[in-house]
Amino acid sequence: MAGHAERASKAAGTARRGVAGRRLSGVVQALQTLAPIVLVIALGALLAARGHYSAGFFRDANRLTYWFGLPALLFLSIARAPLRESWGNRLFLVVLLGTAGMALAAWLLAAALRLRPPERAAVVAASFRANLAYVGLPVIVYALAAAGVADRARWAGAAALCLGPMVLVYNLATVLLFSHGAAGPRVPAGTLIRRVVLNPLILSSAAGLLVAAVGRPLPGVLDRTLQIPADMALPLALLALGAAIEPRRIRHMLGAAVWSAAIKTLLGPLLGFALASALGLGPEERLIALVFLACPTAVATYVMAAQLGADERLTGGALVLSTLVSALPLTLVLLLTPLGGH
Repeated sequence: MAGHAERASKAAGTARRGVAGRRLSGVVQALQTLAPIVLVIALGALLAARGHYSAGFFRDANRLTYWFGLPALLFLSIARAPLRESWGNRLFLVVLLGTAGMALAAWLLAAALRLRPPERAAVVAASFRANLAYVGLPVIVYALAAAGVADRARWAGAAALCLGPMVLVYNLATVLLFSHGAAGPRVPAGTLIRRVVLNPLILSSAAGLLVAAVGRPLPGVLDRTLQIPADMALPLALLALGAAIEPRRIRHMLGAAVWSAAIKTLLGPLLGFALASALGLGPEERLIALVFLACPTAVATYVMAAQLGADERLTGGALVLSTLVSALPLTLVLLLTPLGGH
């Protein structure tokens, strides 16, 4: 009897160590996902500071990313999502409501700080628009694999499918926000509608959802052709972001950038936890929602700010800060969200 109890105790200890090891691996993966983003931003800052490339080069790189790289990336990411197999209404609702809560908090913050319209638009967008594709999805896929979730392909598909509609929501909200808060004269209603309807990121997101709904794969030649500009989107955007960061230019707005990063990476997962508990999400859906809501600001936010007249330097500062601090909330989410009893 005593021997049986001892064996059971040893087995439980081994299981606990296995869980701790898997969670530690998830933390390492989160850091490994974030570190390259920070390093490439730093490279862009170094290249600009050393004068290797002109400011015009980085502006052109940003424009190329906005019109070709990001649309291709968004279209492929959404079109490849398994729409019919993995759609989860409650998961999407938690991420959507959590995003709305962050946007509202940022709007109230901007009003309290009495920010000008371009600055207000920058703070709000940086507070709600998350880097789901390059940070959230890799962390989720790795966490599912590390925890040994049996049907992880289904849950990875659910995460990818939640990403698609959220990207469309992000783009619609950001275009409206930046157009309304752009520097200069107020944008007429007709011009604003055209900007929304004809925005390349919105068009590509909508087209990707349509392809995902049809459920047929893209022709191989088209898929591989679009993959080439899609692959250039992130490095070009990160280099341009690094080149645009000038601490002395945003010193007076540092407080707003810090608050924006806090809303994005700390308030987001707290809202997600409350919403997930209220709606009764299971462990896998809960993990997906919390990771998505804890992600740093998306690089596309800076790209759009530069093209649509918002305060791009404030946007970039908030983006970098959120990327630096997001390792902590992502780590906590991975540590405190057990998967399927593992």
